[in-house]
Amino acid sequence: MLRAEIELELDEFNLDVRFSMRNEVLALLGPSGAGKTLTIASIAGLQHPQRGRIEFDEDIWFDSQTRRRVRPQNRGVGIVFQNYALFPHLSVRGNVAFGLAGVSEAEQRRRVAALLEEMRLEGLEERRPQELSGGQQQRVALARALAPRPRILLLDEPFAAVDATVRMRLLDLVREVHETHRIPIVLITHAIEEAYALADRMAVLEQGKLLQIGPTDEVFRRPISHRVARIVGTRNILNGTVVDCRPEEAPRPAAREGETAGARVRTEGGLEIEIAEPYPVGTPVTLCMRPSRLDVVTATGAVRSESRTALGLVAARVERVQSTGDRYELLLQPTPHGERLEVELSADAFARRRVELGADLRVAIPREAVHSFRNEYPAQRLEDARAL
Repeated sequence: MLRAEIELELDEFNLDVRFSMRNEVLALLGPSGAGKTLTIASIAGLQHPQRGRIEFDEDIWFDSQTRRRVRPQNRGVGIVFQNYALFPHLSVRGNVAFGLAGVSEAEQRRRVAALLEEMRLEGLEERRPQELSGGQQQRVALARALAPRPRILLLDEPFAAVDATVRMRLLDLVREVHETHRIPIVLITHAIEEAYALADRMAVLEQGKLLQIGPTDEVFRRPISHRVARIVGTRNILNGTVVDCRPEEAPRPAAREGETAGARVRTEGGLEIEIAEPYPVGTPVTLCMRPSRLDVVTATGAVRSESRTALGLVAARVERVQSTGDRYELLLQPTPHGERLEVELSADAFARRRVELGADLRVAIPREAVHSFRNEYPAQRLEDARAL
């Protein structure tokens, strides 16, 4: 298990993060300048925190109180940099073998051959990095990091410089690496799609602070603040106030006195939306709704069967239709008033609904599709919540 407590001050930037991880893939997600690279550099020993403690299993790599600081080469950390950092004068074979000083020649040949096969680099052994594609260079960098048999693998935005097709192949390859080598992997990314596709857990960072950490799906679907919601790509973020509890429903076991299961929220734009959380009347809240969990109802369409429980319907007009290939993204303006809503439909659902630009329809908002949290900043506008 890795346990990290890192406090680092650099000029006007302060990093203060604390987390632990087991044998899993942990994604550090956040915008540029959030402190992600400083975090893994501190774990690897390439950056020295002023305060804190970093330990792996029973080994203490850094402790500011005892002034213990283990050198990077003695930590057993493999790292893949965003720019690959391959040695241009060495062949593929030479790059992979670079970190195997002290290992017998026979063992070096065996490890290099096994990794070249694992990384699908057979036949490229004698090529120089400049003779390789971006995806091939990334695989060489990954093989080089794995050659010394590290205890943990750190990936610094490893897919940033490759196209979408290669990125998907590399994602599959990293999954295979985790399954084969059974070592913890820390992935730095600013792309929610990469984190969601690969990571078991996700840690959201911004301005040097750890905002939320948990299972990837939990963080993705249930952000705890405006800042987390926008970083994980929530596209429907609405501020509002609870205007009605639901006294006809039985209270939840965990509900406090005076709270009941379910409420109705009036947003700043005037929409009224049902939620499952039992907030008291007058509570300022923020609502988060994933476009893929909403639906539309037209004269020729029907609501998805899974959306019929506690369903809210909002009249709206179609302002934009955009195809992404196998999906359609709709921008809808509620009528007569209300915040714009984004809805995402599969190509099949879009064809069945026969949605057209300018058409009047209804947005189906299942209560279970709405995640809410208390809004500590009720005056914050939607535009602020979405801005990166």
